[in-house]
Amino acid sequence: MPPTRVPVTDRSAPAPDRSRRRLPRRNLGRLTAFTLLPALLLAGCGPAPAPSPTPTTYTCTPEAGGDAYPCTAEEHAAMVALDALYDEAETVYRRHMTEVFRLSSHWELAEVTPEIEATAAGPYLERMTQLIAANREDRIDRVSGEPEIGWVKRLPGKSLGGSIVALWTCVDGSSGISRTLDSANGKPGIIGQNRIYLRRIDGALKLWESEVKLVESC
Repeated sequence: MPPTRVPVTDRSAPAPDRSRRRLPRRNLGRLTAFTLLPALLLAGCGPAPAPSPTPTTYTCTPEAGGDAYPCTAEEHAAMVALDALYDEAETVYRRHMTEVFRLSSHWELAEVTPEIEATAAGPYLERMTQLIAANREDRIDRVSGEPEIGWVKRLPGKSLGGSIVALWTCVDGSSGISRTLDSANGKPGIIGQNRIYLRRIDGALKLWESEVKLVESC
């Protein structure tokens, strides 16, 4: 039996290039670093965290005036509503007195006008109606000077006849001279401090009650 021939390896063939399969350790480290770099850059460019919201703080001032103090949102809302009510009351009062000053300038103008009825009601309107009638009967005629409102202030904690807001005012008529049937030469006007109480009637704020005190000056 002939002997088996073992194939002879051709040692002249080139050896396989193992450099493509495995990188040197130093190159592997560089590859890992470059692979992680984009992730690090992306992490650094992300949106900044939103800042925590700053709590809202409120301050209030006393109804009668004074220094401000910290308060709750509910207390602040109540203060704003009360301020608006006082502003509305003063606007109605000044509107009413403008018409009263006009009517008191001459007896022929003395009548209850729509403007008086739009700003007054209840007991106040009843007394104003009587006063207007008396001025017409006495033929009051202002010959010089003009009455003016000296000041208007808040009157906290006061109510009369179901009023919802009150004002303290001063009207100075001392510069005016008026003639009547009984005083042909005229007589000076008066100065009065008034407590004015207002109610809301059919949605409109109106003068409802008043208290008057004569004074020497506003």
